[in-house]
Amino acid sequence: MLTRKDILVFIVGLIVYSVIALIAYNVLPDVASFMAIGAALGILIVLSLVIYRRMNAFQIDVFHKLQQQADDNSRHTESLFSLIALLGPLKRPLPPMRRWAIAPDFATLLVSLLLEHRPRLVVELGTGTSTLVASYCLQHREGKIKSFENDAHFAQQSRESLQEHGLADFAEVIVAPLKPTEINGTSWIWYDVSTMQNLQNIDMLIVDGPELDIRGHHRYPALPVLLSALSENAIVVVDDYKRKGEQEIVEMWLKLMPDFTLEAVENTRGAAVLRRGRRVPPAA
Repeated sequence: MLTRKDILVFIVGLIVYSVIALIAYNVLPDVASFMAIGAALGILIVLSLVIYRRMNAFQIDVFHKLQQQADDNSRHTESLFSLIALLGPLKRPLPPMRRWAIAPDFATLLVSLLLEHRPRLVVELGTGTSTLVASYCLQHREGKIKSFENDAHFAQQSRESLQEHGLADFAEVIVAPLKPTEINGTSWIWYDVSTMQNLQNIDMLIVDGPELDIRGHHRYPALPVLLSALSENAIVVVDDYKRKGEQEIVEMWLKLMPDFTLEAVENTRGAAVLRRGRRVPPAA
C-alpha cells in the first residue's frame, strides 16, 4: 500500500535531484556534471520503481478483496435461497445475518444437520438468529433448543424474536452470566455452569459463544463441561472455525476426546462438525 512516507520520499528525491542537477550544471566541469546528474537520475528512477511496485501490489490486494467480497455475497445469496426453501413458510422476515449474527451459509449448514440428525435436544452457546432457524426446524419434529446467553438484553431480544415468529414453545433462552470456571486446575471465564446442571442427552451442541475474547481459547470449556451430558451419537458444531483460536480449541478437544472425528466445512467464517463415534469419509 502506498503510504504518505512513500510520497514524501519521492518528493524529497525529486527536489534533491533538481538541486544536484542545477548545481552541477552551473558549478562543476562538464564530466562531473554529467556524473552528478546521472547519479541523481538513477536515485530518482529507483525511487519511482519502488513506488510503482507498491502501488501495483496495493491494486492487486484491493482486487483480491473485492473478488472475495463478491464471492461471499454470491454464497450468501445462494444460501439464503436454500435456507428459505428448507425452512418453509416464515411467519416473519429473518433478522439480518451479518456482523455478530451467523452468516447465511452457516445457517444453511445448521438446517442441513438438523434435518439429517433430527435431534430431540439442541443446546446452543450464544443465542441469536441461529436459535430462530433451529426452532423452525424443530417445531415439526418434537425437538427443542436450549440457548445460553451471557448478555441479558440480547437474550430478551432473542425471546421476543421467537415470540414474534410463534416459536417460543420450541426454544428456551437462558441467561448465563460469565463467571470463573475451573477445569483441571485452570480457571476459565465462561458461562455460569450452575445454569446447565440439569442438561442430559444433548443430541446437538452449537458452539458460537461467548463472543468476548478473554483468553483466545474462551470457548474451550464447552466440551469439557458438557461432555457427560452428550448423547451417544451427539454432534458438535463450531462457528468461526477460520479463526486460529477456534482451530486450536478443536485440536485440544480432539486430544481429550479421541472418539470424536472432525469435518472442516469451508464457508465464509469456517465451521467444524465433530461427530461422536462416527468416521467421516475422506474427501475425494
